[in-house]
Amino acid sequence: MTPKERLDYVDIALRINNIKLSEDILKITLACVDLVDKSKGKATLDQCLNINTK
Repeated sequence: MTPKERLDYVDIALRINNIKLSEDILKITLACVDLVDKSKGKATLDQCLNINTK
């Protein structure tokens, strides 16, 4: 799945539940989820602050 497809799927799932977020917030949210998943829940504040979604 491409990053764009993933973003679209999450956006659709949220909209089905009446949650509408901007694309920037969706990208940051997915980056946070990826960080926490990759670090197995041991992400640091510095890592969270340095998320790059560009």
